[in-house]
Amino acid sequence: MRLKHLTIALAAAAIPVLGHSEDLLEAYQQALLNNPTLAQANAEYLATRESIAQARGALLPQISGTGSFSQTNGQSYSLSSEVPVYAVVPTSNGGTALVRDYGAQSQTANGGTTGHTRSMSWTASASQVLIDFAKFGQVRVAHANTAAQQQTYEAALQTLAYNVAEAYLTILTDQEQLSYAQANATALKGEYDQAQAQLDAGLTAIQSMLQAKAAYQQAQSTVYVDQATLADDREAMTQLTGKPTGTLQRLRDDMPLQPPQPASESQWVQRALNSNPTLLSSQYTVQADEHSIDVARAGHLPTLNASASYNKGNSWYQHGGSASTTSGQGDTVIGVSLSIPIFSGGTIQSEVREAIYNRDAALDAAEVERRTVTRNTLNYYRQIMAGINTVESDRLAVESGLKSRDATVAGYTAGTENMIDVLNAQETLFSAQSSYAAARHQFVLYRLALKQAAGVLGLSDLTEVNSLLTTAPLNLQQSATPNP
Repeated sequence: MRLKHLTIALAAAAIPVLGHSEDLLEAYQQALLNNPTLAQANAEYLATRESIAQARGALLPQISGTGSFSQTNGQSYSLSSEVPVYAVVPTSNGGTALVRDYGAQSQTANGGTTGHTRSMSWTASASQVLIDFAKFGQVRVAHANTAAQQQTYEAALQTLAYNVAEAYLTILTDQEQLSYAQANATALKGEYDQAQAQLDAGLTAIQSMLQAKAAYQQAQSTVYVDQATLADDREAMTQLTGKPTGTLQRLRDDMPLQPPQPASESQWVQRALNSNPTLLSSQYTVQADEHSIDVARAGHLPTLNASASYNKGNSWYQHGGSASTTSGQGDTVIGVSLSIPIFSGGTIQSEVREAIYNRDAALDAAEVERRTVTRNTLNYYRQIMAGINTVESDRLAVESGLKSRDATVAGYTAGTENMIDVLNAQETLFSAQSSYAAARHQFVLYRLALKQAAGVLGLSDLTEVNSLLTTAPLNLQQSATPNP
């Protein structure tokens, strides 16, 4: 996998390794180093950043050099052909040249060529943009696009942090759900065995046994489903981290239930509008499209460029052992060129309209994102406030369910309750336990989702959640612990 930003490597290295069970920070560290989605966002940002250097490069001097060499062969002649006679004469530039001597007697030969001419030239040129508003605008477009992609990358970082936490807490929810399902199945198996024994002893009707058996088989089916769900969610974590998911620490029972700080919906919305990276990316995209309109309109404006070139060429004619050389003088050309567009068939006007339409689409997309961010921020804030009461209510429901189940079982033993009452009490307890487990983990996720919507989710938030984890096993026999 390609190397990522140095900041990622440093952040991953700064995450401490705690304990033998895998905690949230260890999972996040693995995701930072191995997640391909984050690596893709990083590569896209780096690629977009190169557009700044390319746009600037078009404004810097452009230097080039060319060279050429060619040979032209003379006419061939056959047997008894007349071969002209040449004389060597001096030239004005100090060289020599072969000139045909028409006064000399022509000769015949057995065949050959009259000679060949060779030439060589080279040119060096340089140009510099003086005025080109389109190229100046491209630099601003590149900066805005890079800023947008940087915010997209920041959004990918925060999304990864949330996704890791969500996958981790989902597994914890699955594990508790499975534990409660197994405990429920065990309890119903005991009721079923007791009903079967009483039926065999003739102490109860067959209906009680059948009711207990059906409830037990349904509970076993729930266990199988929960096992499959847990296995798949563990694979989802592996998909994020690139490493097999080990034994995870669970959320401790005395998890605090606190409202967000600041305790103000409007302040959280304002923070989100100022900091949400996805929203900021859409706003930078609008800026880039605004600059693109300027680039398109610059097609109507003149451009001014300075240029300088130097060229020199040599040529010579050779026949037999005689040769003549002509050395050309080097030519230097320096100038300024002004280009004024007059008519382009309507292409520039069309490009301007296209740029305006793209800007309008970007504005609409930014408005959609603004409304989405506002709604999500308000929803997560309100879900946290509701979650405080939900978790506390579910905790009390578990306490009541435990007491009701125990009392109903005791009444069934004493003959004052029937099997349906026992099964209903056990089902009520299992439902309360499942709801309590889901509500606790969802409460933590809503807190992280609020931070992500506000654009401020980071390592410190995962560290805070990590401090709520414990290696202590889940106690299924005690009532829920009150939350401070």
